[in-house]
Amino acid sequence: MCGIFSIINIKSQGPSIDENELKKSTSLMHHRGPDASNTFINHRIGMGHQRLKIIDLSENANQPMFDKANSVGIIFNGEIYNYKEIQQELTNNGVAFKTSSDTEVILEAYKKHGINCLELFNGMFSFVIYDLKKDRIFIARDRLGIKPLFYTISNNQLIASSEIAPIVNHPNVKKEPSILAISNYLSCRYPLSDLSFYDNIHSLKPGHYIEITNNNIKHHQYWTIPTPDYNNNHQASIENIHTLLTDSVSMRMISDVPLGSFLSGGLDSSLLVALMKSANINTYNISFDSKGFNEEKFARLVAELTNSQHHNIKQSTDDYFSDWQELIEIKKLPLSVINEASIFRLSKILKEKITVVLSGEGADELFAGYGRIFQSYHDFERLNAPLPFIHQAIRKKYKEQSIESFSEFFLHHYSYLPINKKYNYLIQPKNDWLINFMDGEFNKLKDLDYADQVNHVMIKHHLPGLLHRLDGATMAASVEGRVPFVDHKLVEYMARTPAKTKIKWKSKIDEYLSKFKPASDFSEVNDIPKYLLKKVAEAYLPNNIIHRKKMGFPVPVHEWFSNQKYDWIIDLLCSKNSLSKDVFHQQPIKKLIESNKNAPMHAKGLTLWMLCNIELWLRKH
Repeated sequence: MCGIFSIINIKSQGPSIDENELKKSTSLMHHRGPDASNTFINHRIGMGHQRLKIIDLSENANQPMFDKANSVGIIFNGEIYNYKEIQQELTNNGVAFKTSSDTEVILEAYKKHGINCLELFNGMFSFVIYDLKKDRIFIARDRLGIKPLFYTISNNQLIASSEIAPIVNHPNVKKEPSILAISNYLSCRYPLSDLSFYDNIHSLKPGHYIEITNNNIKHHQYWTIPTPDYNNNHQASIENIHTLLTDSVSMRMISDVPLGSFLSGGLDSSLLVALMKSANINTYNISFDSKGFNEEKFARLVAELTNSQHHNIKQSTDDYFSDWQELIEIKKLPLSVINEASIFRLSKILKEKITVVLSGEGADELFAGYGRIFQSYHDFERLNAPLPFIHQAIRKKYKEQSIESFSEFFLHHYSYLPINKKYNYLIQPKNDWLINFMDGEFNKLKDLDYADQVNHVMIKHHLPGLLHRLDGATMAASVEGRVPFVDHKLVEYMARTPAKTKIKWKSKIDEYLSKFKPASDFSEVNDIPKYLLKKVAEAYLPNNIIHRKKMGFPVPVHEWFSNQKYDWIIDLLCSKNSLSKDVFHQQPIKKLIESNKNAPMHAKGLTLWMLCNIELWLRKH
């Protein structure tokens, strides 16, 4: 796990690359790789690398790494979990390796298979390969976007980096905030597609690569999320899921440094710890003093069952606000998820004992864990069905909501700040980018059942934001986060599984009763979300862990903003020094702060937290 930075002349004869600037930019990611730092530079490319040693701890595995002939070089961030199998296949074909690192395996696999080497890799990665003989630069990102890669084009150069800081600090790059991304963020917590929070800086899309050759740049997609084939009637089996997940966990325990796991006591992390089958591993969770925000007793129960060495970390209000602002300073970005600062604190503490930590991202997207969202299509179908008088409770819920477009209906459920409310705060004129974008995404899926459309969009557009959160929060503390649920083989298997089979009605009577309620009322009452994963977990965990109501790692910011941090947030967002006053109307924000003080609510707290992120980011960057 590392940080990579590269300055590439798009044309063979381009402007000179400043070595001091290359080293300075690379060093801005010291936290991603404090164990070694090296650079390479010639007329065509500058390559910088910060290394966090995980596999092959020797100096021989440092990067940039070149083959024996010095004809192909690489900088790489991530892990290739099946590297030993690929290495054996290459060895059988006469390749001699000088290291036992997965980095050299990527290098030699590229030499053997060219760009098609991407099909071989099971892992998380972003890398830049420089092929001197072919004068080709090959830049790739893993299938699901576990590892980030940002880039911009300026002065006929492509500048690429694991983090955005080295790019925005480059003298040739203008630091202009993207109002479109800010608007996107308020709805989705994360800029979609290839957007970033800075104009003209892009995120390489998951499953894509860039090829620079013959003085040209070409973008390619090498992988896409599969969709259900209704003709073949694919149905996931508990045995197959168990095998795929067990194999995934086993592969992600390959490490030459100590590793452990997050353990909240929820289904996902508890199952991962049980599947690790390794006594005395270190496990970690975080808790708060506020009532309803402490899962420690459940985490302790699983720790006792699995014989792990468990650590519960308390995060005070002041700790949270300090960690929050420190992480924005490191990332040079607003935080995307409210518990990101808590993951950062956990990572700083667990670094004292371990360097690799397993985490449960992806389970909700693959196995339909967000019941209210995954089941909302029932409301849409019933609102458009005959005999609407049967569904008065449902119709009443949506009396002011358009039901003509399923993509807009989805956004109504998914958006953290509803689109109609978002423009009460944003100064810019109304922009329909998000609606148009989602229309296009759902139109590509129009031949699928509504349930599968939602499932596909959640994997493609929601999951990358959570993965970005994990990468930023762990790597800021020099810790590698691994995500067994995001093994591409497991993702492909579950994506082919019809979404309707992932949530089970508790009984025929429950299914019937649901017809008279909106999805928000019957989800987790009349149905069982993540049914298939819960069946796998029955072999490992007790029912009070498997079937307890999902908490989703909540943070009590709405309480903090209503009392001890009330003056802080008023000053931050509503003073004459607030930089976001050029982005947001201050009066409705002040009303929201005051209403939260009188009646604290999680939804209000989340909106205020997102607005604070923009202000803190603008002040720092």
